[in-house]
This record gives sequence, C-alpha cells and structure tokens, in this order.
Amino acid sequence: MFEKAIFKLTSWYLIIIMAISIFFSILVYFSLSFHLNHTYKKAELFFQDQEDLNILNAPLNPPPLQPKLKPRQLLNQDLALAKKSLRLNLIVLNGLILFFSSIASYFLAKKTIDPIAQTILKQKDFIANASHELKTPLTALKTSIEVALKDKKNDKSALKKILKENLNDIDNLNNLTQNLLTLSSFYSNGNLKLEKIDLKKLIEKATKKISPLAKKKNIAIKNNLQKVSTQADYNKLEQLILIFLDNAVKFTKKGSITVTLTKKTNKAQIKITDTGVGIDKKDIPHIFDRFYKIDKSRSSQNENGFGLGLSIAKEIINKHQGSINLSSKKGSGTTFTITLPIK
Repeated sequence: MFEKAIFKLTSWYLIIIMAISIFFSILVYFSLSFHLNHTYKKAELFFQDQEDLNILNAPLNPPPLQPKLKPRQLLNQDLALAKKSLRLNLIVLNGLILFFSSIASYFLAKKTIDPIAQTILKQKDFIANASHELKTPLTALKTSIEVALKDKKNDKSALKKILKENLNDIDNLNNLTQNLLTLSSFYSNGNLKLEKIDLKKLIEKATKKISPLAKKKNIAIKNNLQKVSTQADYNKLEQLILIFLDNAVKFTKKGSITVTLTKKTNKAQIKITDTGVGIDKKDIPHIFDRFYKIDKSRSSQNENGFGLGLSIAKEIINKHQGSINLSSKKGSGTTFTITLPIK
C-alpha cells in the first residue's frame, strides 16, 4: 500500500524536476545559440571586409595556390561544433539530474509518506483497540441480560443485583466513550481555552475531589504547594492532576501521596509521588501508550481501567508545551514530574 504511494510520489517529483530541468536546458540552449550566432555575424562581417581589402590589393596575375578553407567556412564549422557540444553537454547534464533526482526523490517521498503511514497504522490500532474494549463490556452486558431473562427463578433482589452490575458496565462504557472523545478532540483541533489560573488552588481542588477515594483506602494526601500562576486551560489541567492522583490511589495499597508544586525560573514543576507498588522497568517505556495496561496484580482493586488515562494526560501536557518525567522502582512507589511553562 505505502510502497505504491512512495513510487507514485517519486514519479511526480521526477516529472516536476525533469520538466523544470528540460525547460531551463532549452532556455540555456537558445540563449547561448543566439549569443553564438550574434558573435558569428560580427566575425563574418570582419572577414568579409578583410577579403574585400585583399581583392583590391591583390596582383593582376597571382601565382596558383593550394585551395584553403576560408575564415568564414572555419567559423561555420566551429559554430556547428559549439552547438553540437552544447546539446551533448545539456543532454548529459539532464541525465545526471535524472539519476541523482531519482535517488533524492525516492528518499524525499519515503520521508513524506513515513509519518502518514505511521499515523494511519496508529489509527488502525486505535480503532482495533477501541473496538475490542467496547466489545468486552457490551458482551458481558448482553450475556448478563440474556441469562436473567432465561432464569425464571430470579426474584426481585437477584434482579436488582443484576441491574446494579449492568449499571457498572454502562458506567465503564460511558467512561470509555468519554475518554475516546477526549482523545479525538485533541487529534481534531485540541484548542485550549487559555486563562490565568492559580495552580495552587487548582491542585487543592483536585485533591479534595480525590480525597474520598483515598480515605476509603486509608491513604493520606499531602500537599506542599507554592503559589504559582500561569496561562492555561483550567479544565484540562484539573483533569490532568485528577488522572495522576487517581492512578496513585489505585496503585497504592497503604501509605501516602505527596503533591509538590514549585516555581523554577519560567517553569512550574508539579511532582506527584506515591508509596505504591511501583512500575516494572519493562512497562515504563509503554506507560503513556493508548490502551496499554499493566498487569492487574499491581492494582489493589484488580482493575486497571482502559489504559487511556495516561495517554490523555500526555496529550494535555503536550498541548501546554510541557514535559513529563517518570521515576519508579517496583515495590517502592512512583514519582511523576510534570513541567509546564509559565506564560
């Protein structure tokens, strides 16, 4: 598929390059030919005058001489040779241009197609993964309803339990579709609604939202925040902090989560450190990949979501022209360091 596209693009590059090359070659040829013809005419007039003078000064009965080529004849031969040499040089030059431009066009076409090919492959993977993730809860939901309908012994309490489980599946589907829509919005336009925000207050608000989940697991959330203001998208940054806090709670069995906010020259640095189970070295390079899930044994709740949270977080950071670093050791907790420019 992509090889054909590379070949077509290479062909078009060659057609354009050779069309330009041939056009300028013709232009050069006629320009130099005109110049040579003009010079030839001047020389021809000069030799014509010389011949006339020689005739006037010649004796009445000159001795017989061997026939010689006249200067004008020599000029004609030189002119013809010069034009022929010019044509040959231009043909050779165009041949060299064709050869080198073929190689250059192929590499340029490949370089042009490669990002498009990667995007298409990522899109295919995204659709395949999204379809798989949607199919699993839908299948579970359908099976549960079918079993409930077939079992005539189900009483009111049993049906209530089934409906409750179905609602959980629907909530999971809703979360998945919301995350998919969020990612889609980043890829389509992803425009940020920039406003002046107080990062300290934003983090405090996000911490309050996640506190009930932390309290259920007896996890303390500690804040060490400096006052830092910047231009950013408030909702997106709040979502970013909530994603990391939710992850920290999910993968911490006991202990604490510390959120630090500091100002370093023209940058704000947010550190979220947990005392959780940590991340295996083999998982770290893929932690921000879409739909990537770490082994369920890491989670105290045996649930890892759909593997989209950290992908969304990375996109939010990229949109704000920031960066993120991760340091983790299995069994010793994890630290995410988010750096955002202060605008």
